[in-house]
Amino acid sequence: MALRGLTVNSSGQLLRDGVRFRNIGLNYGGAITRIYSQPSNVACAYTPAAEQDAMLAVAVSMKVKVLRIKVTPFWPAQWTFGVNGGVAGVAATAGDRAAHYAKIDAFVAKCRALDIGVIMCLFFRHASVADLAGQTLRTGWLSGGATRTYAQAITQEIVTRYLTEDAVLGYEFSNEVNNYNDATDATRGGYPSLNTSYGTPASYSAANDMFVGSELAGVFSWWYSIVQAIDPQRICMTGNGANSYTQPGGTAGVATPMNAWCKEAVRDNPLNVGSMHFYGNIGYTSQNFRGLNSVLTGARHWHKQNGRGFVLGEFGNQPWAITNISSAGGVATFTVANTCPIEAGDSFQVGGTTTFDGSYSVSTINAAGNTITAPCAIAGSWSGNVKGLQYASGARVAKMIDDIYYSDTDVALFWMLDGDTGRPIWEAIDYPGNEAQRAAILSGNTRFGW
Repeated sequence: MALRGLTVNSSGQLLRDGVRFRNIGLNYGGAITRIYSQPSNVACAYTPAAEQDAMLAVAVSMKVKVLRIKVTPFWPAQWTFGVNGGVAGVAATAGDRAAHYAKIDAFVAKCRALDIGVIMCLFFRHASVADLAGQTLRTGWLSGGATRTYAQAITQEIVTRYLTEDAVLGYEFSNEVNNYNDATDATRGGYPSLNTSYGTPASYSAANDMFVGSELAGVFSWWYSIVQAIDPQRICMTGNGANSYTQPGGTAGVATPMNAWCKEAVRDNPLNVGSMHFYGNIGYTSQNFRGLNSVLTGARHWHKQNGRGFVLGEFGNQPWAITNISSAGGVATFTVANTCPIEAGDSFQVGGTTTFDGSYSVSTINAAGNTITAPCAIAGSWSGNVKGLQYASGARVAKMIDDIYYSDTDVALFWMLDGDTGRPIWEAIDYPGNEAQRAAILSGNTRFGW
């Protein structure tokens, strides 16, 4: 049986069954195991079948044809009691992992029946593998030893298992590992998240746990060679976020001219598909970039010049944290934690405050992008810290999809789909109030010919 999957042609376009493939897909990170609600550090919580069915129905309703899923859990403890079948560390065998693989099989079968494909992210939290092996990230991932041996075995088992599976479109190494590359202080990046009760060490450090320069690309190339030895056709992605460390002086973000930024993307994506996640400039005022089009067009061009396809692995929907609201005289002032990509005339929604929950229209936003005013009939105040300002209206999502279409990006994956009751306010596409977002994605996929 010929491999199906997604492949890349000489023009950097993605093909399925030899035909160009374009789609607005979704990130369904919790398809196999829980992301948000993990009630025990001596168990791995798997997503109920009925919940999977409900989420897949949402995907079908928007003509979604590709999902990015995490096929392994987040914390080391979840790996122990899920992937490893209760075996500590990295001593588990393929037989110990069989029950976990059967969970993946069942979900993939559901996708196949609905003509939905999946891109499998193998090591979403790359630190968990090294944690299980008792190694630092740099020692574990950069040299031969327990971390690489364990990761290689899992990669070989999964890629071999789905070699002829129609519903598996491709593979991805991890998630935003480039955030831990050349990021040597707190202002330029962060360290892997900590949870000692779930198996992480007490701390990470730049010397032991940050990659430097081309080291990360070396890790990707090593993993890519393992996949290609079994499956040389399907797409492979890094899971990288946006490049954040190339502006003069080391300031995070995208800089003009974009050559240095794009060259770093080429360096850090040595696979057959370049990938990135991009949220910061989805506003239509920030840093002089009108939306995603210029960023995507540049990234796609540079990857094509290097013989690769291009996938926008995450975009869209990450609501802003509100820290304070005060309202008097028919005007409310919203203070948010960071620069919000929103402008006068945009609509937005607020949740998680109770008193001020509802829909608003921006009257003004300050130059720093952290103070927004809007008409409001409620008087009073609120303070706290809730990620409850939903700026990604249906109209804004439609603009994003326009940019994806005109930049010639083949696959873009919206954040996110998840039925977990612990999911953050607004983020899931099926969250109440996000109906206009769903309509925009449906319209976009209809435009792509579905």
